[in-house]
Amino acid sequence: MNDLYARDTSNKIKAVKKSTFLSGKYVGNYAPIGYLKSPEDKHVFVIDPVAAPLVKRIFDLRCQGYSYRKIAVTFNEEHIPTPRDYYYSRIGRPNPAGEGGYWQGQTIKSILRNEAYIGHMVQNKTGNVSYKVHKQKPKPQEEWIKVENTHEPLVTQEVWEQVRRMDEQNMKNRTKKDGYTSLFAGILYCMDCGNLMRYYHDGRKRKDGSPSIYRSYACGR
Repeated sequence: MNDLYARDTSNKIKAVKKSTFLSGKYVGNYAPIGYLKSPEDKHVFVIDPVAAPLVKRIFDLRCQGYSYRKIAVTFNEEHIPTPRDYYYSRIGRPNPAGEGGYWQGQTIKSILRNEAYIGHMVQNKTGNVSYKVHKQKPKPQEEWIKVENTHEPLVTQEVWEQVRRMDEQNMKNRTKKDGYTSLFAGILYCMDCGNLMRYYHDGRKRKDGSPSIYRSYACGR
């Protein structure tokens, strides 16, 4: 009976959440950087006048040809607080993970791919393994729930599409001129700082004069 009750409760909660998703209301603890939860309705985004210019700058730098890593390095050199550091400083609480976090390319990438910045609400991207196991797992894209024009955008559709075209071009460039594909690009992370490892290759010659390629990965920072 306890198991049946837990399963029934889980199904009811899922139904309520799905109904909220379909109505375009935000269900989450934190608004993405650049936005705040409206004081009148916590399910609606309003623009954060302090952080919004930073988001616009990220999109602008990307349109100028900056890579994810280069944008992150630029922000680290300028000592700009990370989204997590900014959040805790705004609410006046110490960051449980400690201060002085570093921007990483993956953080920049997630911001540039968040459709919230063009005014759309995309949710239901993750879910529990089961009603017994509350560990979160990603859901396939066809199960995502998207509601358009739910709040004021921070970037134009033209800028968004330009960034998408640049992403597609970079994905094509993952295969090198010699036909080699760097299989571990975007997968390996530095054990010391958590930054992505970058792929390097160096042309050399063997003793018999035949060409040889030395391939390696090193911390991007």
